[in-house]
Amino acid sequence: MVKPSSDYNNKDVVSAFSNIVNELAVRSGPATVRTMSFWCGAGFAKAWAPQSPTEGTLFSISRERIEKFRNLSHVLNALGWGDNDGIGFEGFKTLRYVLSMQLPYPDIRNRFLDDPNLAPSVDELRTFVQQRFEELCELNYVDLENNRFSLPKNLNQDQAAILAFFRHLSTAESTGFGSGLGALYHYITTNYDFTIETILDNIDELKAPIINRLYRGVSPEYICGEPSWNRPAHTFDHNLIKLNGGFEIIDVRDRYHFDYRRRDHADVQERPPILILPSREQDYSDPYFRAIFSKAVRVLRDTQILVIVGYSMPREDALLLFILRQLAESVEDAHGKYIFSIDLKAPDILSKRINWTFSNVQKLGWPKVLHYTGRFEDFCKEVIDQNAVSAPRALSG
Repeated sequence: MVKPSSDYNNKDVVSAFSNIVNELAVRSGPATVRTMSFWCGAGFAKAWAPQSPTEGTLFSISRERIEKFRNLSHVLNALGWGDNDGIGFEGFKTLRYVLSMQLPYPDIRNRFLDDPNLAPSVDELRTFVQQRFEELCELNYVDLENNRFSLPKNLNQDQAAILAFFRHLSTAESTGFGSGLGALYHYITTNYDFTIETILDNIDELKAPIINRLYRGVSPEYICGEPSWNRPAHTFDHNLIKLNGGFEIIDVRDRYHFDYRRRDHADVQERPPILILPSREQDYSDPYFRAIFSKAVRVLRDTQILVIVGYSMPREDALLLFILRQLAESVEDAHGKYIFSIDLKAPDILSKRINWTFSNVQKLGWPKVLHYTGRFEDFCKEVIDQNAVSAPRALSG
């Protein structure tokens, strides 16, 4: 009989996870391919880069910065916000909500606001967020010489452990769709950055660059300025679905360009990335999100083991939680599935949120839920230690 999730300690969770991965590594036959998916929140980004900004710092705009954006300054003045010293996180959410309401409903607009200044002001907000992120945390752009994401020059112990962890998973990885061997690994994230791409690009250097091997839910016309179908590799190893958009995702005449190259501020402002910005009511009406949501649902329904890292399932993320629920939306979907939750929050808090999201947990006992209370990088180290995986050497710095 399986113990209630509350009876598992961190050591039990690590052992259970290691046993599952080791089992995947020795399976063979067409009926035994299994899917493990990672749902990555802000805690995942901070595990790799502790300087990764929080909402309070990323979505705060100084008065000086506002004045550099012509349309945004005009809109704020028209709304009566022109005398403010700046906008904090709560003000940012209110502003984004006001803009999202005025754009589709001309009858309620301020008399001095219209399409030609409202829409560009949203683009300027997206531009600001990318610029602000780069001020607070290095954005790891692709190396144009080899189309790969480089590791930090001074790889620290935590980053080395995370790399070793994903390298260990790759030993149980399927050799291709329909191969009938091992496991498939997929990634769904709420983050804008390139952390997942960086990790995956450095766990198997013999494979083609990761930007050629990811299915993103939409097919780009160009990747880093080159026609995507002219690139040498088109065997997709993983799904990577960015639920809130990403700094590399650009809409050019209703076609998507994924541009991981460093761009100057003028180019970012002319072609801002597709990003969901915090709001009192999230607006996922862009065609990009309608396209990727169905792909995320498909990935989750095909997933047997879900690893939730650094995502605390806040109730205000109602639409994202509805997508997450598709892992085990019905009795048939729930049976035999596992959820590993890795977070600093106490298990009782996360248990309540998981029970609210997945109604079958309490009724059926499925999916089986195991909470690891602590940092993801420590979880990785414990998995490595248990499996005697050698981590890449960290550099002092």
